[in-house]
Amino acid sequence: RLRVFMGVCGGIYLADKLYAFYAITYRVEQPLFRRLSNGVQVSFKHPRGWNAQQVGYINIMVPWISTTQWHPFSVYGNPRVPDQSSVCIVAAGDWTKQLHDSVQRPTSRPVWIQGPFASPYEGAADYDNLLLVASGIGITPALSCMLHHKHQRRVPLLWMCRDAALIEFFLDVFQFDEDGFTLVYY
Repeated sequence: RLRVFMGVCGGIYLADKLYAFYAITYRVEQPLFRRLSNGVQVSFKHPRGWNAQQVGYINIMVPWISTTQWHPFSVYGNPRVPDQSSVCIVAAGDWTKQLHDSVQRPTSRPVWIQGPFASPYEGAADYDNLLLVASGIGITPALSCMLHHKHQRRVPLLWMCRDAALIEFFLDVFQFDEDGFTLVYY
C-alpha cells in the first residue's frame, strides 16, 4: 500500500512539474532590469497566455546568472501599464546579490518565468473587509492584492519597513488606495 500511495503522490508531483514546465513557462525577451539601492526591479510585458487576474508569485530563471536556478518572487501589476508586471528582488542571498552586482544600469536581457501561481492573498476575494499587513519586501504580494481589489472594495494597508530606499521606491511607482488608509512605519 505504501508503494501505491508513494507512486500516486510522485505521479501528482510529476504531473504538476510537467504542467508548469510546458503550460505556464514563458521566455520573456525584453524584461527591464533596474538596479535599486539594495535590490533589483524586474518589469516585463505579459507574455501571451499570461493570467493577469492571478494574485500570487512567479518563478524566475535568469540565464546569465544561472541556468539551473529558479527562484520564487511575488509579482505585482503595474498600475500605470495594464499589461505589465514586476517583481522586486532584494539582495539578501548569494544569487540575489550576484544579480544585484551584475545590474549596474538599466538593462534588458531575456529571462524565463513560470506562473503566476496562487498565493494566500488569493482568498481575499471571498471577503468584504480586507486589512493588508506587510513587512519589508513582503509589500509586493500586498500591493498585488491591493491593485487587484481596489476598485471593488476599500483596501487599507499597514506596512512596516526599515529600508528607506524601498519605501521611497514604492511610494514613487505605486499609487496606494485613496479610499483606504495606508500606514507606513519606518
